[in-house]
Amino acid sequence: MRSMSMYDLTLYLIVLALLEALCLPPFLTETLVRKGIVWVLTRCEVRMDREAHLGETVSIETFPMPLRRWFFPRYFVFRDAAGAALGAASTLWVLFNLEKRCMVAPGDVAKAIPDNSDLTPPLGVPGPVPRLTGEAVRSVRAPVYSELDVNGHVNNARYADWLCDALGLEIIGPAPAPVVKVNGVYRYRLLVLRHGND
Repeated sequence: MRSMSMYDLTLYLIVLALLEALCLPPFLTETLVRKGIVWVLTRCEVRMDREAHLGETVSIETFPMPLRRWFFPRYFVFRDAAGAALGAASTLWVLFNLEKRCMVAPGDVAKAIPDNSDLTPPLGVPGPVPRLTGEAVRSVRAPVYSELDVNGHVNNARYADWLCDALGLEIIGPAPAPVVKVNGVYRYRLLVLRHGND
């Protein structure tokens, strides 16, 4: 049975987080839109205990946690139809001014984030991709139209798919990698960890 791609899984995270962002008080959302400020996913770590298969019923629980300086953490837990955990994800988001190309101070948005201090995050805050050892392999991939988002950028979900494509079936095997970390600032460094190779 075919499993969900890393792109599908990461895209669900992005869509759910943005839908949650729309639940902010309307005056805040309107102010952000008027000022050309958008949510940008800067770090994402996905850890899967078992892949989700296409056609399988999967529930996704998501919640934000208190602000970390200018970063908004959001967590996800994936469960099968019986309620068993399939995996989890940890993300960091920032507010970003599209015209000025810079991060924006959290301001009133931080005050609108619910207090979830009674919840336990399923993972730690996503850290940087560790420095890798071994021989570097470089490749160039130019994005095509269908890989660009509304801002004209390749999003983190697509980068995760590119990583899986670059590694190929020989390395990944028939199942997706159990751990994927994507960090994005101006350039992307990608890492896949396989069981036993941590």
